Amino acid sequence: AYNAEKPLAQAVRSALAQSYENFELIIIDDCSTDATNTLANSFGDSRIRVLTNSKNSGASQTRHNGVSAARGEWLAFLDSDDIWAPDKLEKQMMLQSARNADLVFTGSAFINQDGNPKDWVLHVPDTISYRKLLKQNLISNSSVLVRKERFLACECLCGGLHEDFVCWLRMLKDGALACGIDEPLL
Repeated sequence: AYNAEKPLAQAVRSALAQSYENFELIIIDDCSTDATNTLANSFGDSRIRVLTNSKNSGASQTRHNGVSAARGEWLAFLDSDDIWAPDKLEKQMMLQSARNADLVFTGSAFINQDGNPKDWVLHVPDTISYRKLLKQNLISNSSVLVRKERFLACECLCGGLHEDFVCWLRMLKDGALACGIDEPLL
C-alpha cells in the first residue's frame, strides 16, 4: 500500500470477509505520506501483520518483501485499490485441490472510484498456456492464488510495470499449470 488511505479499508475488509478463513494478511506500507500506516494498524484482526518498508521501494520490491515474510505455501495478492468477492479464496483452493494447479486466477469485474460497477467483465479460460498468455494478459494480479515456491522461482524484480505478467509467463514456460475461474471474483 502506498498512499492508499482511501481505498485500503475496503480492500482489507474484502480479505477479512473471505469464507475461507485460514490465511494471514500482510499489509506492507511502502513509506506512505498519508494515514495508510495508521489505518493498516487499526483493524484489530489477529490474521493481519503490518510491515513498513525502510524506504519507498515500488510495487515489485514491496511484493517481494511480502512474499519473503509470508508463512504459508500459497500466495494471493490484493492491491490496495482492489476488492475480492467473499468466496474468492474458497473457490480457488477448491479448484487448486481438484486440479493440482500451480496458479489459479479469476475473472474480474470493474468499478469506478465511487465503487459503482462498470458494465464489463474480464472473462478467463479454464486453463491458459504460455502461447495464449503471450497474446493477451488474462491474469489480473489481484485475482491470483499461486504456489509460493513456483512464484519465487519465477519472480521478476525488474521494478518496471507488468512484473507480474513476466512472472506468469516464466511460470507457464517452466511447465506450471494455470487454471482459471471464469467468475468476476476480483
